[in-house]
Amino acid sequence: MPRMKRSLTALFAILAAASNCRAADTVPDALVKKLAALAGPDAVDCGTLLRDSDRRPAIACATGATASGKSWHLAEQLEGAESSIWQGAVRDNQGKFRVVFYEADLTSAPGSGPTVSVLLCREIVFSVKGGDAMECQPIPGGS
Repeated sequence: MPRMKRSLTALFAILAAASNCRAADTVPDALVKKLAALAGPDAVDCGTLLRDSDRRPAIACATGATASGKSWHLAEQLEGAESSIWQGAVRDNQGKFRVVFYEADLTSAPGSGPTVSVLLCREIVFSVKGGDAMECQPIPGGS
């Protein structure tokens, strides 16, 4: 019987730890689909930047793909107290850059479905440290 008690204790510990994982750590499907549609079928997937993760590999992927004339996309998780906030960046096969913003209210308030918006960029500037990993330099009047 003591062995079964230890097994149950271990199971409850695992379940408790799992309950602290947030579903917000998974890139939202709507964002994944929008990034893939904008970048095209042959785009390089430069990955996902979770909060406090090392940005260098994804940034190197995007800048390397750009230098090679390839399309690419990546996603970045942003800080949100009561909402899931993400942004993505894309370079399509015509060399156009876009950022995609995703936000979903985690309080499930009525009428608060997720929003996805796209902004055309002159270029995307990356930052290895602090703040957002990417910043769109917008084209006036671009969409």
